[in-house]
Amino acid sequence: MKPFSISLSLKAVSLALMQNIQVPYHRAYRDGSSLLVVEETLASFPTLSRSTRQSSYTPTGKHLIRRLLASNTPVTVIDAIFYPDELTKTSSENQALLRVHVDDIRNTTALASALTADVVGIIHLAAVSRIGWCLNNANDCMDVNARGTQLVFDALTQLNTKDHGKRWFILASSQEIYGVSQGDKRLALREDDQTIPINVYGASKLAAERVVESRISDLMNKSGPSSGSIHAIAFRLSSVYGSMHDHLERLVPSLVTQGLSHRVIQISGGEQEFDLLHIHDCVDAFMLAISHLTASLRSRSKWAALFTYTPSFSFEVYNISSGFSVKISSLIDTIVNLTRSQSPIRYIAADLYPNVNRCDTTRARKMLGFQAHISVREGLWLLVRAHLQHISLFLSRTIQEKCISSNEYPATTGLPDPRILKLDKCLVHVELNLQDEFVGLTPPDAESEDHWSVRPLNASNLRDPMRSISTLVAMISHPILTNKVNTGDQSYAPANVRLRGWEHETINGAEPFYLGIWRDNKDTPIGPGSIRLERIFHSDLTTTSTVRRPLVDWELHANPHPGETTVRLVMSGTNPPLQLMSPTSIGGNFSLSSVDDMPEKVWNVRISPICCPTPAPWPFVRDDPVEWSMEYQKTSSARPFNASPATAFCDRLARSQKKVQADLVALLSTNFQDTPPLSRKMSRLPTEWAHANLPACSNICSDGHPTECVDTGDCQCVLSSCVRRNRFPFADHAYKNDLSYPPQPIASQNKALTLKESVARASWMSILRPQVASYFSTHPRYPRVHVPSLSPLDVYRLANLKGSDGKILEPDKLLKEHCFSADAQMEKGLMRMETTSTNASEMVFVRHYQGRSLTNEPLEDTYEWVRWSVEGFDESKVIIPFTQDWGQCLTFEWNVWRIRGKIGNTVHPLVRSTTAWSVMGDLNSPCYRPHQDVVIPPRTCYSIELFPLFSSLSSVKPARERHVLATFKGSPWGTGLLHRHRVTCSRAGWHLGEKRTRRLRGLEDRGPNLTAIWSSTGDYDYMGILNNTIFCPQPAGIAGWSPRLIDSIFAGCIPVLIGHSTHPPFFDLLDWSKFSVRVEPSELSQLEDLLLSRYSVDDVERLQTNLMLVRDAFVYPLDDMTDEAAQDMLLGNQDDDARRGPLFWALHSTRMRMLTMWPVADS
Repeated sequence: MKPFSISLSLKAVSLALMQNIQVPYHRAYRDGSSLLVVEETLASFPTLSRSTRQSSYTPTGKHLIRRLLASNTPVTVIDAIFYPDELTKTSSENQALLRVHVDDIRNTTALASALTADVVGIIHLAAVSRIGWCLNNANDCMDVNARGTQLVFDALTQLNTKDHGKRWFILASSQEIYGVSQGDKRLALREDDQTIPINVYGASKLAAERVVESRISDLMNKSGPSSGSIHAIAFRLSSVYGSMHDHLERLVPSLVTQGLSHRVIQISGGEQEFDLLHIHDCVDAFMLAISHLTASLRSRSKWAALFTYTPSFSFEVYNISSGFSVKISSLIDTIVNLTRSQSPIRYIAADLYPNVNRCDTTRARKMLGFQAHISVREGLWLLVRAHLQHISLFLSRTIQEKCISSNEYPATTGLPDPRILKLDKCLVHVELNLQDEFVGLTPPDAESEDHWSVRPLNASNLRDPMRSISTLVAMISHPILTNKVNTGDQSYAPANVRLRGWEHETINGAEPFYLGIWRDNKDTPIGPGSIRLERIFHSDLTTTSTVRRPLVDWELHANPHPGETTVRLVMSGTNPPLQLMSPTSIGGNFSLSSVDDMPEKVWNVRISPICCPTPAPWPFVRDDPVEWSMEYQKTSSARPFNASPATAFCDRLARSQKKVQADLVALLSTNFQDTPPLSRKMSRLPTEWAHANLPACSNICSDGHPTECVDTGDCQCVLSSCVRRNRFPFADHAYKNDLSYPPQPIASQNKALTLKESVARASWMSILRPQVASYFSTHPRYPRVHVPSLSPLDVYRLANLKGSDGKILEPDKLLKEHCFSADAQMEKGLMRMETTSTNASEMVFVRHYQGRSLTNEPLEDTYEWVRWSVEGFDESKVIIPFTQDWGQCLTFEWNVWRIRGKIGNTVHPLVRSTTAWSVMGDLNSPCYRPHQDVVIPPRTCYSIELFPLFSSLSSVKPARERHVLATFKGSPWGTGLLHRHRVTCSRAGWHLGEKRTRRLRGLEDRGPNLTAIWSSTGDYDYMGILNNTIFCPQPAGIAGWSPRLIDSIFAGCIPVLIGHSTHPPFFDLLDWSKFSVRVEPSELSQLEDLLLSRYSVDDVERLQTNLMLVRDAFVYPLDDMTDEAAQDMLLGNQDDDARRGPLFWALHSTRMRMLTMWPVADS
């Protein structure tokens, strides 16, 4: 018998069922003579073949596909987005039954191609499936949900006309069409109740139902025998939950993932009730509908054998819900209990969701045999378990892939180590093992010094910022293969190297010098013992002295064991071989020891490349101990010699997996039926939050980890800017009124939209984090802020405040350097919206001009004045601005290591309870509290030049027309010293003068040939190169930030963030992944190649457009602006054409914190 097909429609997904299909069911039901049993099969289906499913990548669709494929049922999918890897638990043989068309259901050609003759039915899940998405673009929502349904149904009708078929159609509708319950006598809504949708999503679903109803009616009235038969069902689904691959912005997935990571749970309103339908019950309902419809068509076919065939058409509507109604507040309690969460709770104004949502399913029970069996608590328990199991599996795989030692360079006797050969002419830093801690091998730094030494990273005597990391020392030159030293059966031959002092550190003019020793008599062999490592100049190597002779050649041996990154230095030409040994204390002497006398090999040196002329990847770069000390030494002064970022991150992965396993054990021991809700004491003070004093956890950017947070149980999960897997194909059309299909035509193939046109077609709301977009959709007001008057002492201080030139210094004015006046600009904007009554105010702004005084005394005096003068003063309702390098640490140091040593792990008591508006968001320092502080942009000293050049979008060069791929010029100092060196390295393939063709993907035949310019501006001035560069890397400065970020943003140069250690301005509000890119520190060795390979011309144009949408958030008014113009620029409003300046974002970030309640740690 010829097989038939079922067509499933998800955004465009079609499900196809095959002959004699056997469908496993989640629960047991009795439907007439058919028994449907859990995980067993039903062989009484009619002869069916392929089913078509059309979807907007709904979780329901994925589960339906898995269910059908598991029963050997062919499935055709039409979808705008499809991720095959999410079809877990599906064998490769079953996946061979899957046919996928990635397209839009409004593409009639694609529909016709997908609906082949073997299709017997369509399950139409295709929709803009979230209320918020529909509110963001009502026209597109209605077009997809209503007209899309019409096109799909018409395509099925046309197929029927061709072969006089008997097919069915299932529409996934929604209970949102009801709006709210009508009347008080009956709590549950029935299918024949009045439909009054209160939002555009409900209206679009109602329109879709009426399309099907109308089409069925037309067929009944006008069709002839050739029309075939169509039986249709509309399912009015309640809120479906329970899938691992759901949209993370939806209610239940958001609550669970936020709960698991202890991040803020945000709720709109809080009194709404939802009927939550578990995904397994939902899929069961669809399978029952397929059985019902095919049985109905089969019954008509039996009668057709006895009488003249008459086409039959029907349309049935069913409520499909669980009957388990739950309030959001109860839902949160359950999830917090199951996840043992310490998530803060934020309540914002209610949105356009019905307050009550309960429906009667009597009809579905009688006609289909449907009844939900999974309670809300059981379903949530299953979902939390699934997440934990998924995270555990992900961590196991990641550990296996990244952390289980595998020797990339298997040793071969007598051959050189390829790692050592790749270090030729590399700028490196070298660490030695001193009492099992690493210390830097440091060249002489003054004329008075003539020998090399070792110093710790945080040495208190390091004043020169260029030497704040004491390990930037050497250039490895001329590695040559030497005679093999007996180090075992399988080993590399060592290489002969010289360690040369870095040119910038050289003294005695430009003459290079080397690491070596003086041999007093050339005829006397060198033996073991104490030595001094001398500074030996290049000219000394040609000495003809018979008194002493320089020795600068060393044999470099690399540890051959898998995963090891240690080496050792042996003095070349010594017999027996003599190895360089570290001093036993800081300031002590080095020594040489005989290798033959050592009971086992000693690998006591580590080398980390900073810049290499050889092609990447560079050896040992992932294991840089200095990089480790920045990221993983936040609360400890220990410096283990073997420490590395890679091993530390692997350790965190292992500890996180251990915690997840413990969480699973605790969950499995939970009786989800009757466990009482977890009681939590809540506080409005972020300082009392249970996780307030924990250091930041690591984040891992992968779609395999639903929370991104590597939670080890002793850290605080923080926000990330990871690029998440797109599950909404029409995201680029959010907050617009245009349609996502068909694509907008352009004037010609070679003509692109101007940057100004692209920005005009986009919306700033699309650049927000999901919770923030929900917050702004309620049109929130600003918090009321009171700015107290200055004390007499402050008035006197300001009148006598002088700059370095001796002139009176106005705190709000721009300077040529050290422009710390963002605080005074914020104050200026607040003064014009001043709340004069302290009783009416919600926050108090304390004036503070950081960086214009050498002590903390002015702040302490001002704070005491405000405390005394403001009635009902509450220190938890205070805002203080901080605009200097280390912000609320209220001090200055050259790098993060010294600030840790000076401050410890706590901030100044005066600012402990306040909301800091700080330019500093360095997670590696004790000066930033991500849950409490608002990161504001610094004020750039280049504002006077940036404004006239780039205020108009027409003056900002589009990314596709720019000639420089990437650029950075800045002093290598402070916390960012190593990153700045690695960024500005002249890498293989990108050296100046190399003749190569390098163009953006998509512009291979006509785009500008790209170059990279480092440590200079080339043939441009600073403003010119900013306007001609696509990507601008942002290595840290003295602290984790730099005002260069603001220059880049205003000129339209896409920021390149390095690592995850710093939160840039308004990181809590803006989704930085939409207008910046991020690279890992270990990827800097391949920076240009990565940027060129990862991002196409479409990518960079989208990033630049988004950057322009939010650039006003980062720039302050010029000094000559009127107060009114300055306030308009600082504040703005929510209108699309308005400027939303730094004050707008700072106030709303503060208000969101005000709306948050914090769980207190158990006593």
